[in-house]
Amino acid sequence: MTDVILIDLASVFWQMWHATSDLEVNETYKRTVDKVHRLSSRAEHAAVCCDMPPYLRKAILPSYKAQRDTPSTVAVEQLRRVKERLFGDGFPIWEAKGYEADDIIASAVKVARSRNGTVLIASGDKDLMQLVSEDVHLVSVQTNEEYGPDEVAQKWGVSPELLGDVLALVGDKSDNVPGVPGIGPKKAAALIATHGDLNAALSAGAAIGGAVGQALVNHADNARLARRLIELDSSVPVPFDQCLMPRGPLMSIEDEETNEAEFTEEEPEETQPDASEPPRSATATPLPELTVQTKTSGTELAVLPPQKWELALEPPHFKGALLLARYLFQSRLYGQFQNEQAVLAVILRGRALGLDATTSLANFHVIEGKPSMNAALLIGLVIRSGAAEYLEWSESDTKHATWITKRKGNQVQQKLTWTMDDALHADLVRRDPKGPDGYQGMGKPGRLSNWDKYRATMLRWRCGVELARSVYPDIVAGLWLEDELQ
Repeated sequence: MTDVILIDLASVFWQMWHATSDLEVNETYKRTVDKVHRLSSRAEHAAVCCDMPPYLRKAILPSYKAQRDTPSTVAVEQLRRVKERLFGDGFPIWEAKGYEADDIIASAVKVARSRNGTVLIASGDKDLMQLVSEDVHLVSVQTNEEYGPDEVAQKWGVSPELLGDVLALVGDKSDNVPGVPGIGPKKAAALIATHGDLNAALSAGAAIGGAVGQALVNHADNARLARRLIELDSSVPVPFDQCLMPRGPLMSIEDEETNEAEFTEEEPEETQPDASEPPRSATATPLPELTVQTKTSGTELAVLPPQKWELALEPPHFKGALLLARYLFQSRLYGQFQNEQAVLAVILRGRALGLDATTSLANFHVIEGKPSMNAALLIGLVIRSGAAEYLEWSESDTKHATWITKRKGNQVQQKLTWTMDDALHADLVRRDPKGPDGYQGMGKPGRLSNWDKYRATMLRWRCGVELARSVYPDIVAGLWLEDELQ
């Protein structure tokens, strides 16, 4: 199975938006979420990659994508809902201001290749075919066709590494990318195949002669400009390890359907609909910018959803929260909670941390009367708080793990190494000469615990949590991990 699938959310969402234009607005949301889940089943791990305008490519060409209509507030609202739902289902949502999903995907592919991983890209964007190789394939979200190097060569007449040169000659009207007039895909492929690359083809314009040669001479600057625009930026500091974390239990779309009127204490204020737009939804609230500053680059990468309770599409008052807890408990999707009151308590605990209800319920467990949470989520809370310049894993194996962090305002970097002896002293493992390296997890007799099956992973996340607790107690105080309470 493929290691990682990188999903271009815009490709999926806009396909569904146009396909459901004559249906209720919620259909776009439902079908997009459903397709992302189906695509994610094609790989062991998954991440969702998004656009975040205004794009840096406008500095190269101010008219880049200028002809495109501004998305309606209805569509923006539905896309925001999709992002929040997918994050609640455990998908990393990656977007960086000024970059397109293509750049996020190219950056993630670069990391995966450095680790000898295999990647499947899910998109309808032909530009991403430049990334295809033996270990990186692309599946079209429109046709479900999968492209490897041979399929790209068959479709475009050149190998993936030369596709950018072909596209530069052709241009792209949908993005306002100029090309060479009169040169289509077949002619462009023939020119690149004959001359070797874009610069050589342009330089040969005078020798080629005729209408094609004259077009190459007259529009060489446009072709070179197009090549810069088509080039994918692989320098975005993607938090790649996020997509390797296990996703929590998923909430079915059918069970999420409830009567919204039951959650409202007051009649909503009436608004005048946009005459140019079919009556599909209320006015959208744009996503606020949520970013994580990396220590290796000035680029800010958004990885977490809004913290504001009112943006979570959930009741902003206690009565509504109580009713929501009742519906969620009756759905039987959260069997780890014994009653509606426990569900409500976890929802309120998550609300205090800026989490929506389904994210809280998917990542919290109640053990001995105390809510415990996922280690990755605890670390994510620190990252989202903005208190850390960086908090990241440095190295690990089955015997030790090391994390480093630097709190904003502090002069010194903090470093912590955790070993199996530390796990022993924390009563997470026990001495056992029959176990790997002399240690055995604390599972029931005859059953392997996570410390036996995923030792390196457990060490890595436990080390990160301990460092977070020591440097950011104001953010994670009172939060327990599941294995600490069992």
